[in-house]
Amino acid sequence: MNDLTGKIRSLDNLSDVQADSVAREVVAFAAGMIFSTAKTVVLTWDGTDEAWVIEHVLDQNGELLESRFSMEPEDTLGDVVDLVSPHLYRSVTDTLRIEVRR
Repeated sequence: MNDLTGKIRSLDNLSDVQADSVAREVVAFAAGMIFSTAKTVVLTWDGTDEAWVIEHVLDQNGELLESRFSMEPEDTLGDVVDLVSPHLYRSVTDTLRIEVRR
């Protein structure tokens, strides 16, 4: 996790494009560590807080993982998303899919 912490700390010093790439990498890595079968993290834009929030974590079959776990893993991933959220690029869409590579 120290490498992850270092990546999060470096975000403020990167260009917008680099920060977006690293932020996605951080979310994907954290999801893979927290949910062993995670394949995709779907984030949605919360217009009230102007931040990304977790909508779904999906496995390889596109099945929801949240329903199979307590809230604790989701909360932990939510903390990571909160930290990197300002660095995730927002295009015209309010949905962002981050693929977890294995």
